[in-house]
Amino acid sequence: MAIIVEIDKNGKYLFDSIKGIGGSEEDKKKAIQLNELVKKRLTQLTSRLKSLKIVVENRTRNKVKAYWEFGLALRKIVLESDLVDPSEKKLFWLNVRIHAPEGLLAKDRGPNRIHVAYCFRLAGYPKKFALKREWSEWVYLFDSPFINYEERFDEWDKTKIVKEKNYTSRENTRLFIQCLNSILNGVETKDLNDEELFRCYDGSLKLSKKLIDENYQNDSDNFKFMLKKAIADEINSVGKLISGSIKPEELAKVIATKI
Repeated sequence: MAIIVEIDKNGKYLFDSIKGIGGSEEDKKKAIQLNELVKKRLTQLTSRLKSLKIVVENRTRNKVKAYWEFGLALRKIVLESDLVDPSEKKLFWLNVRIHAPEGLLAKDRGPNRIHVAYCFRLAGYPKKFALKREWSEWVYLFDSPFINYEERFDEWDKTKIVKEKNYTSRENTRLFIQCLNSILNGVETKDLNDEELFRCYDGSLKLSKKLIDENYQNDSDNFKFMLKKAIADEINSVGKLISGSIKPEELAKVIATKI
């Protein structure tokens, strides 16, 4: 397939695909069809946001409502049109940027930290769940290398949003990610089955909540260093957590005593 990734000032299309620039005439025809669909749906989205009285100006601080609606529009295109190959999503994000209102866009934070992709992912959550966190916390989550590439996190996350009190708070979200990044340091999550991966998520959550409950001063650089060191020193316990030899709360207790 092919995607239109740029339209010059004369209206000329630049096509691209995972196979290289260009593509067959049939691919180009579908790319033009996709481009028109994106343009149409985003125009409709602008009207919808106005009707919902959702502000999309750049100065707006928290845009979760707007970004969720944006992501939902993109998900419908990808999942219903049959015009976007899953392998070409990164090219699709470029096409979206051509037509998206400026207020819905933000600078990408890296080659795999793509704003449009984050909005698309956010809309995979029920709206009431998405609104549990501010956008800065969603970005903090999605930026983690152990979540950025790992779509299985989203299903686990949804269950915790329902069951765990204060789970989505700014304090817990950020500390949870710090714990997770250290617990999974050096681990390829694709090598873990669902149970092994979810035990790591559970262990990170148990640890973050324990540290908060015990009033650790977790906003200092010294604390972050001590946390990383304590987890590194208990690498064998992390291995036992992954295998199921110890429970998440046991790992949390062991590490907390070392900080």
